[in-house]
Amino acid sequence: ERGDGSDGVAPRALVPVSRRRPRTAHPQGNRLSGYLIRLPVGEPDPLARLGAVRGAMDRNKDAGPHRGAGAVALLADHVPPLGHRIGGPLLGQAARLWFDV
Repeated sequence: ERGDGSDGVAPRALVPVSRRRPRTAHPQGNRLSGYLIRLPVGEPDPLARLGAVRGAMDRNKDAGPHRGAGAVALLADHVPPLGHRIGGPLLGQAARLWFDV
């Protein structure tokens, strides 16, 4: 017992995924998105945990990259460089509030 107060807590993970189409004629560089899922750490069976994560990823993929946490990466494509320079450090400081790290 570590006593870290994590009983009943399901941590979240931002799972990166590639949005690049396979076998495209012109490589477009990195095209990334991400899906935010809860990790079923309370499930003792590893196959059931894998099934839960797989189901969550399938639901996120069905919703598409324009919804949820993956939309942040798409939004970043439309922010000018000055916005990245100013907003990046601010968002980095706020990340501890948004994610279970």
